[in-house]
Amino acid sequence: MLRTDFKVYRLGPIAAFDSSAHSVHQILMSAYFAKYGIDSYIYLRNLRPTKGEKELSSFIGIKFQDKLHVRLSSKHKGLSSLQNFITLLKDLKKNLGSNNWVFLSKADHVVKLSRLKNLLNFKIVFENHQDKTFIEAVKKADVVYTVSPKVYDKLKGFPKVKLWTYHYPVKDELINFSPEFREKEVYTLGYLGSLNPEKGIDFLLRAIKNLPSKLKIIGGKSDKLEKARKLAKEYGVIHKVKFTGFVPQNLIPSELSEVDIMVAPFTDEQKTIPLKVYEYLAVGIPTIASDIGPVRIVAKDYFFYFKPKDEKSFTEAFREVTENPERTRRVMIESKEYGKQFHWKEVIKRILSDLEKVKC
Repeated sequence: MLRTDFKVYRLGPIAAFDSSAHSVHQILMSAYFAKYGIDSYIYLRNLRPTKGEKELSSFIGIKFQDKLHVRLSSKHKGLSSLQNFITLLKDLKKNLGSNNWVFLSKADHVVKLSRLKNLLNFKIVFENHQDKTFIEAVKKADVVYTVSPKVYDKLKGFPKVKLWTYHYPVKDELINFSPEFREKEVYTLGYLGSLNPEKGIDFLLRAIKNLPSKLKIIGGKSDKLEKARKLAKEYGVIHKVKFTGFVPQNLIPSELSEVDIMVAPFTDEQKTIPLKVYEYLAVGIPTIASDIGPVRIVAKDYFFYFKPKDEKSFTEAFREVTENPERTRRVMIESKEYGKQFHWKEVIKRILSDLEKVKC
């Protein structure tokens, strides 16, 4: 039993990891729960400060089945994230069962925590979301995941490491979306996701200037949105662009219903496979995308490609979609069928299948 600030939380076998529980982690965790009977886990999270309280890093306990959030006792506050992690695990040593998994996405955490593996009876899963190999961390981990094709190729023969790639899971709202493609005089292009430099928004705003199109940008944080608006004004296309800002997941299909063509204008700086590639495939709306390795390796021939940062090539891809509607509709159907494998339930099945081959 672990006493918290305001509840008593019963700990079963524990898994832990060091970043917030967004959809990728929850899908991965649910597969481990199904395989190993883990019924609770702990992860690090930056708590939002309340009035008069400084922001702090602490642990949140989550009981997976009913998502019961519990803040841990003040004893574990005020420490660095990693030290907090170690202190908590030591305190819980007597309560730990045999199925204890630590999920880490920071290489330095893997190296430091590996020194306590035997003492505290846990195994380390290293989720590498970057385009680097982190050899020392790979050596210390029991299992390594990567979403980078380059990293996978470099490490797939690495001794004593259970390594495999996994797909980002796509949620029901996008899998169930039913797109249509109609011939129009003016087409609405759609972009979904963050507005970081490697996503190519600067290029996209320039590329649409002379096309019979409008652009709908769905998502983006306020600071990046403001920068994008300034660029749209500078390039003389502000009248063609609609910025929605943040949109809740359940409302995204409604926003997509106005979109004729999706765009993925990544630059060469995009080294890992972006989540939106899986989402665009699953949605089935025809997609114009930069022809870069991390996109092509997943999307295959289900996207319409252009050379990165090449406006002429972008225009040619746009015309390929709009001037041959029958082929476009055929590709949409094929993309939708191909994208079903990225549904979160299918991703769990594949992870469970992989786990059958792994003995940790």
